[in-house]
Amino acid sequence: PKCNKGFRWCSDLIKHQRTHTNEKPFICSESGEDFRVSSHLISHRRMHTGERSYPCLKCRKSFSRNSHLRNDQRAH
Repeated sequence: PKCNKGFRWCSDLIKHQRTHTNEKPFICSESGEDFRVSSHLISHRRMHTGERSYPCLKCRKSFSRNSHLRNDQRAH
């Protein structure tokens, strides 16, 4: 499939092509959930492990994703 989008990096083109083919090569070994991008699988695995690497220094909550920490920080 062609959509005429251009990409600077080959890796970005490959990720984009997966939206057209619905290819999801990154599979969680615990839940079987599949992902187009490896970083999404890495974030998903944190749900299983309970890892929360992003602490808020103001309220002492910790988060599994940096975006969740940023949302919390905006609330302060």
